[in-house]
Amino acid sequence: MGVFASRLPQVKPGEKGSAVLALQLGLRQRGYGLVGTGNYQRNTEAAVRDFQRKSGINPSGIVGPKTWNALLADTYTASDIGVRHRPQVLPGSRDKRAVDQLRTYLLVISPYQGASGVEDWYGPRLQGMVRDFQRRAGIKASGIVGPRTWAALGRAVAVTGAFSC
Repeated sequence: MGVFASRLPQVKPGEKGSAVLALQLGLRQRGYGLVGTGNYQRNTEAAVRDFQRKSGINPSGIVGPKTWNALLADTYTASDIGVRHRPQVLPGSRDKRAVDQLRTYLLVISPYQGASGVEDWYGPRLQGMVRDFQRRAGIKASGIVGPRTWAALGRAVAVTGAFSC
């Protein structure tokens, strides 16, 4: 786990993006009432400090390797869940394998868990979820699932522990 955690960026209050989103989703999975906005605000900082205290880490609110390691305990890494070499998924795609992988990733993270009526092709409902995720992750909300979106999804899934050991 240490190698994956060491590759995650340091995250501080006021920052935005996919690492913040992954952090929020990981904390949410561990009982903190965070939504997963991708914006590191006061509620995220309070959760981080509490998590750090409970994990025996200096409660600085800055998320570095020690906090990532504690958060990632007992989860698979992004490479374990296979986020590398994912195909680009374009709106309207009917590539069953790619769309199934995409849907699997989305449906294990908040707020998409338990979503119903999701098409078996890359239709409007799934595209809407992807665009929402991209906005939260600080990625241009194009609906095109390329390397940045796959990486952000993989990070979010790994940190949430959705595919736990």
